[in-house]
Amino acid sequence: MSKSTFWRGAAIALALSIFGALALVLFAPVVGEGFGLRLLISALGLAYVVILLRDSRARTGRLVVFAAWMTATAALFLLNPGVWVWLATQTAAIWLTRCLYIHDSLIAAALDAFLNGAALLASLAAALHTHSLFLALWTFFLVQAAFIYIPRKLSASGRGEAPVSNEDFERAYRNADAALRRLSRHS
Repeated sequence: MSKSTFWRGAAIALALSIFGALALVLFAPVVGEGFGLRLLISALGLAYVVILLRDSRARTGRLVVFAAWMTATAALFLLNPGVWVWLATQTAAIWLTRCLYIHDSLIAAALDAFLNGAALLASLAAALHTHSLFLALWTFFLVQAAFIYIPRKLSASGRGEAPVSNEDFERAYRNADAALRRLSRHS
């Protein structure tokens, strides 16, 4: 697992933004601007989800996440809703992936949902004020890079749960073993 940092996230944001801006310029004349934008949203969403999965320590469930993303994207292509639904769906996929693989509490997941909403709003503001796809994408992914500042585990009291020591496990193991011996004597 590569260590996630804000600067690594900023570099990913820059790379995805450059790719996105160039891809739309190249493919919009071929497939049309509307369809090209939808393809771009899907491709960038997939790229970011793959980056999150690659950086994750967990190795289970990756295929399920990919299958869920493919199902959601296929539904988007079949239903062909507005661009805002595409953006919201891909942003939700990013959020769900981080909830599954990075965050360990509901509060952290809620903060991440807020961050995703802020990324969408900031991206919209950048698009409206600059009329630049590059800056809109850069803004979206740069705000996304701030997710590393959300603590993995938060509790309602503000304190993380105390780690369970090895002594507690040993004591529980001895108690369970003694209970099993008592049960076996009575039968």
